Amino acid sequence: MNYLFTDLSKAPFTDAEDRQLGLLVQQKGNKWATIKTFMPARSENSLKNRFNSKAFKNKMAEKKEIEDEDE
Repeated sequence: MNYLFTDLSKAPFTDAEDRQLGLLVQQKGNKWATIKTFMPARSENSLKNRFNSKAFKNKMAEKKEIEDEDE
């Protein structure tokens, strides 16, 4: 594929990147342009998509735990 920015990483996110992303969102909120300055190998959109997909998975897991406790 051809990309305008060849320095962006297309590799899967590592656990360390996930932790860093979580901490940055706690500190900076959803200011993806600001967060990108701390993670230059990722695009703003990939950071936003990764965070939102992980947050959704976490919410679904919590919901399942609550349903399991109610039974």
